[in-house]
Amino acid sequence: MQSMNSSQSKGPKGKVRGFFSFFFFHLITLGVYNVFWWFKVANEVNTFLGEQRMSAAKVIFLSPLTLGLYALVWQFSTGPKIIKDVQQRAGLLPKAPFFVSPWSFQSSLNKVWNALPA
Repeated sequence: MQSMNSSQSKGPKGKVRGFFSFFFFHLITLGVYNVFWWFKVANEVNTFLGEQRMSAAKVIFLSPLTLGLYALVWQFSTGPKIIKDVQQRAGLLPKAPFFVSPWSFQSSLNKVWNALPA
């Protein structure tokens, strides 16, 4: 029996983003880069997984409408599940932080993207 990794194809890996550029762009754009980042990363994750698992629009628009409740649910529940799915699809041990901030999400993705061949 084949493992899930070899029986399911995976899409192209996403872009590795460094700590400095991640926070620098957030600061100099006064948070506008945050919106761009969510959409870009959601597209990379969805392309890699081959399915619509992550919605940047939900995070960006529902979080303020629910006074941050949606963001908390995403950071404690949805985000870690998505990271584990990406890791598993890449053939890595699924291990995600308990709480997923935007930087820890990107950092976890960076580890997966770096582990994949070019």
